[in-house]
Amino acid sequence: MSRICIYYRDWLEQWMNRKKGCVKESTSANYSVAVVNHIAPCLGHYFIEEITEEVLQETVLYWMYQGRLDGQSGLSQKTVKDLVVIVKSSLRAARKHYHLPDAPMELYYPSSGQRSIAVLTPQQQEHLVQAVLHSRHFSQPLYRAAHW
Repeated sequence: MSRICIYYRDWLEQWMNRKKGCVKESTSANYSVAVVNHIAPCLGHYFIEEITEEVLQETVLYWMYQGRLDGQSGLSQKTVKDLVVIVKSSLRAARKHYHLPDAPMELYYPSSGQRSIAVLTPQQQEHLVQAVLHSRHFSQPLYRAAHW
């Protein structure tokens, strides 16, 4: 079997053009943002056949720990899983299009940990309610609806 020498970024462009007519406009826009901001910069320089489970696993870890565009930290686990869905779907289509063997990929997602949630004390809650009740922007029907 001969090697397919197409860069993943080029395949992504073809794949996205094919998807446009098959998905909602908002889905297509979300795919485009994901591809441009995260997927193509990390994986676009690989040939399709070079994107293995190991390569994608390294990319998942990169996205989880330092994938934000501002470089401050990683992306959420949900965002990374959404990116992986796009990658896997596009690779499945490429393998079908170029008659390449299937390559299932099992990936590990590190736990993103529990985020702490600030909870108001009863005294703080009462203070907040009183501030809202005495605000000039307060809506009595809204208050009644919230306490129905």
